[in-house]
Amino acid sequence: MAPFKSTLARSANKLLSVFKQPDLDLRGQKQTSRKEGFSASGGTITTYGNYQVHTFLTSGTFSIDALGSAEVLMDILVVGGGGAGGSGTHSSYEAGGGGAGGMRVFPAHPVTSAGSHAVTVGDGGSANIAYANVMGNFSQVAFPSPLRAEGGGAGGQHDINGSGWGGSGGGCIRGGTPGGENRVAGPGWQGNPPVPSSVPSQGNAGGNGLNQSANSAGGGGGGAGGAGGGYKGSNSGGDGGAGLQNDYRTGSNQFYAAGGGGCGFSQTTGPVGGSSIGGPGGEGGAGAVNTGSGGGGVGGGTGGAGGPGIVVIRVQI
Repeated sequence: MAPFKSTLARSANKLLSVFKQPDLDLRGQKQTSRKEGFSASGGTITTYGNYQVHTFLTSGTFSIDALGSAEVLMDILVVGGGGAGGSGTHSSYEAGGGGAGGMRVFPAHPVTSAGSHAVTVGDGGSANIAYANVMGNFSQVAFPSPLRAEGGGAGGQHDINGSGWGGSGGGCIRGGTPGGENRVAGPGWQGNPPVPSSVPSQGNAGGNGLNQSANSAGGGGGGAGGAGGGYKGSNSGGDGGAGLQNDYRTGSNQFYAAGGGGCGFSQTTGPVGGSSIGGPGGEGGAGAVNTGSGGGGVGGGTGGAGGPGIVVIRVQI
């Protein structure tokens, strides 16, 4: 004979089963959806794993409609535009590589209020024998306390013999003073006052050049991961400084902010751009797009353009 089960017991079991499923849901999917009160727009939106990513390849607006909690922690990458490589002339053919735009990483940056915030993505410098617009432009997220990375320094050329000022400094030509890093990008250069304002660490120095008449050579531009290489020898420019890796955009590491290669007096190939994204020297390659890398220097011609910067905002949902 089967055990007796009262109507009251059956009712109690049924009631418990009603509560079990929501309880599981609250510990699982529905609990997750409660954390998904965050709502934002702007840039190109992608997802991977538990992350929502807003990538800005050009300037725009990051609009937070709802935080979903009192505070949201965001991982943010800001890279300024790279500096252009130097352009050689008949009076001084050697050229320096362009410096990388500054690279700044803000892990777990706290945001406590909704609203719209302007995002600036800096253009790379445009190579110009007349030395106009050759330095990179800054990138920024305009939170109440802005998150900013400077443009890269200009590569050395006939009227710029020292490292151009910027997030990373541009490479020198003959007689120039290496350096130029961690400064607001501007029209001057290391060793030629006035000195621009200093900024938080975000790059490295441009390399030194060689003063040897028709065998002179230019240094490589600095990168976020290392200084630009000095000249390698007679008529042999320096390599661009290495970039740094970051995985915020896709979950896989990729390089940003490398320096461009320099150039010897009559050198046409040889110096490499940093981390394979800086512009190669001698041939005047451009810095890779949206990496903030410097352009390569060219002797007797126009140098490579700097690569535009990028802003990436990652939120765990």
